[in-house]
Amino acid sequence: MESTFSNEQKKKSNFGLVVLIIVIIGTMLYYFGFFSPRGVIVADQADDSSSRLGDYSYRITASILNEGKSGEITLTASLKQGGNYWKKDLTKYIKSNQVETFVIEFDEATLLGGQASYTLNCSP
Repeated sequence: MESTFSNEQKKKSNFGLVVLIIVIIGTMLYYFGFFSPRGVIVADQADDSSSRLGDYSYRITASILNEGKSGEITLTASLKQGGNYWKKDLTKYIKSNQVETFVIEFDEATLLGGQASYTLNCSP
């Protein structure tokens, strides 16, 4: 049986398939953050020890490593104390493979507000 496609048509078909594969791989690399900043929290701590009775605040300090391309990384900190909940963001430009320290203070917390707990999240 004779092939219904000529060699030229087969080459065009193969070229189109290769282009499609490259586009799919590029999209996946972009989606998974290979071409954007990617912040990783490497250390964090929180304290209120620097607070005075009349000037209370809750300070969260985090070290962020950029495992992706240089760019802006946002640290989001959430603090819960008693029935209250606060959320703050801080954005910094971090070069690739560099660590930067973020400090977020919650002046809304109170000395008699009860036990405080926090969560941190990083995003490009």
